[in-house]
Amino acid sequence: MLPLFGDERRREINLGGSSSVTTSQAAILNQARARRIERETVRKRQESAVTIQAWWRGITDARRVRQKIREQFTGDITGLTGLRCLVLIGQDIDFLDRWAAEVLSQGSLFGLAHGSDREHWLVLMRQVFFLLLRSVSDRPRSESTVSCLQVLCTLLNPASAIEALGFYGSQLTVNITEYAVRHDLYQYLARSIQIIGPETKNAPTLPFFVELIYRPLNTLERSSEAFLQCFQSLAIHILTIPLLPNRIPISSLTALSAKLPLSSLSVLSTSVADLVSTIPLQSHVHLIANLYAFTSPRYAILPLSSLKTYLQLMTASLSILPVHALDPPSPSDTRAPAMSWADDGDSESEQPQVVVVTSFAPTPRLPPLDARTQKRLQTLPSPSHLNALLKAAQHDRGALPDLVLWLVNLYTVWPTRKDKILSTLLLYGGGGLVREIYRDYVRNSPLGKDENMSSLMDPSLASAWPPLLLLTELYTQSLLTMGDDEFFSNSRTSAGIDGGGVFKEFFTSLCKEVFDTDRGLWLANKRNEIYPNPHSYATEPHNLNWYRFIGRILGKALYKGILVEVAFAGFFLAKWLDKQSFLDDLASLDPDLYQGLIFLKNYTGDVEDLALNFTVAIEEFGVAKAVDLIPDGSNVPVTRENRLQYIYLTSHYRLSKQIKLQSEAFFEGLSDMIDPKWLRMFNQQELQLLLGGVNAPVDVQDLRAHTQYGGLYDNDESTIQTFWKVLEDFDQEQRRLFLRFVTSCSRPPLLGFRQLSPLFAIRDAGSDEDRLPTSSTCVNLLKLPRYKSEKKLHDKLLQAISSGAGFDLS
Repeated sequence: MLPLFGDERRREINLGGSSSVTTSQAAILNQARARRIERETVRKRQESAVTIQAWWRGITDARRVRQKIREQFTGDITGLTGLRCLVLIGQDIDFLDRWAAEVLSQGSLFGLAHGSDREHWLVLMRQVFFLLLRSVSDRPRSESTVSCLQVLCTLLNPASAIEALGFYGSQLTVNITEYAVRHDLYQYLARSIQIIGPETKNAPTLPFFVELIYRPLNTLERSSEAFLQCFQSLAIHILTIPLLPNRIPISSLTALSAKLPLSSLSVLSTSVADLVSTIPLQSHVHLIANLYAFTSPRYAILPLSSLKTYLQLMTASLSILPVHALDPPSPSDTRAPAMSWADDGDSESEQPQVVVVTSFAPTPRLPPLDARTQKRLQTLPSPSHLNALLKAAQHDRGALPDLVLWLVNLYTVWPTRKDKILSTLLLYGGGGLVREIYRDYVRNSPLGKDENMSSLMDPSLASAWPPLLLLTELYTQSLLTMGDDEFFSNSRTSAGIDGGGVFKEFFTSLCKEVFDTDRGLWLANKRNEIYPNPHSYATEPHNLNWYRFIGRILGKALYKGILVEVAFAGFFLAKWLDKQSFLDDLASLDPDLYQGLIFLKNYTGDVEDLALNFTVAIEEFGVAKAVDLIPDGSNVPVTRENRLQYIYLTSHYRLSKQIKLQSEAFFEGLSDMIDPKWLRMFNQQELQLLLGGVNAPVDVQDLRAHTQYGGLYDNDESTIQTFWKVLEDFDQEQRRLFLRFVTSCSRPPLLGFRQLSPLFAIRDAGSDEDRLPTSSTCVNLLKLPRYKSEKKLHDKLLQAISSGAGFDLS
């Protein structure tokens, strides 16, 4: 019998296996976790394998689909299917180039824009336009992009679309243009032009990029929102390109300058502030340089609203720039502003300046300016540019307040040019600008009243500050440059005492005005020779009175021996001598018509094939009409037998009949002063020399040989030696300006300067080097201060002769 308890001899049996004896609970859990992780890893591998297999099948299917699309494109390149395939293929350079070359060679670009497929074609073509634009902007230097660029230019050219589609072509072009402008057309063009660089102006793609710049501006309606967006994009992306005029070939630059609608610049008037805030700081200098380059030749013809907007845009850009931004940084001293690059020599006396600062943060520094940009900016404060702006602003007086604000900002940002700017303003119009600013913009403003001086700092009157600031600077400048003898003088001698110079200058200025072709009384041929305007409005009684008056003025000039800088057309001079005009005289009026009549005269074929009749076409105020040369001339064809009659009647109409009343009125006035028989002593060439002098170069050596000196001066004095060296260095245009400054006529005497009466003279004008040279044209006298440096003499003399100042400013 076995005991129930305590039998140590009983054998123990492990029913769970031998491992369970030594395995703990934690080990069991770890093993289970490891098996779970292993199963998860296997599952993820399986899912990844499935994903990779699906991706690979997708890639394979996509390649197969793309290959199929490419095959379909190849089978119908210029069709609608090919266009759809091109959009689906996307940014593939080879296919884009191939499509562009194909549609150009077949002339089928607008072939699908007819019928029921028109809307589909338009949607697809806009997408293709964007693909082409991105493609050419990635490789703008490549010649292979020329075909793509030609397609882009054709799509934006209304003439091409109208030729292919009729009236609908214009709407289509506008639609594509608006799409292109909304999708950053100008951003891509700016990127392309900058990649090409300014040193590769002969790149074959550049003319097309330039055409794409101006096409949208000439296509869109000027009053539309799209045109405003287009002009804004042009200013932000294109006009801020560094050295833009230097990057473009001359032919394309001429086209761009002519096609830019700067007369519509006023559309930006409401968005100037937003526009300027969008442009990066370093780009404002280039915006100023490019705006000046394209706009300055048009100052005289810009509408008032556009001139005001131009000045506002320039002012806003200048106001953002830090002081001395137009001066390069000094490499030796990063704290002090460098000398202006516009100064070629040593700076004038250094004087400490106290400046009020609003922040102690470091002044932002702009990247160094390219030498060509510097040269272009240098003309901003030049007398010739400032005089042109002042003349345009006084022609449209509403622009003067904007010009004043621009001037204040210019000399604030560019303090090294301040003296030159203020001196030019003081000289303009004999000091009339100072009087005009005071009378019209300071005295009549709230700031011009003495009752409440605290109003000077009233922010609500901020618009009246610029004229007052400029007037203060002008008075300060005049006091600094005025000699003691002038400042303390009690003399009230009139500036109009005439020694002959006032009369000469009056006649010279008057003749310049009355013979100005912009006044509508005269026209100029291709050689800038003038003749009476043949338009019918020139025959109105008040205009004929003007011709009589001009005839008397010219007769008086001839009688007094005053040379008039005007050249008359040969056929018109022949009438002065009472000579009959012939066919050959027509060459001096209309060379194209002359060549056409000579061709007709020598034509050996059937003249009736030319479809001519006995009429002559004229255009007045944009309206063309035909004038019969004989009764019922529109129904009389020109034949071999009557062509000589047609040639005679046409030339007689253009040379004599069309300007008969104008010429008779002019000669009536001329005959009041000079007997016609005295004029008939000369031929046409001699008569022109009698009127305007000899158009020969100014011989400085001849002038020096016949010069007299006064005061401390003689031929060996150092200032005189420097003066003649400077005059030798002047080009012919500058020499003519100098000659006009001292004698009132820019042409030398027919027989040399020994015939000048009295002889040219130079007199000492003191030692004040801040004063400008002056002259007395009545006695051909130059009053020259004793300048110590050649540069100072050169700058002061050039400023004086370029200012266009009147007699009163000597």
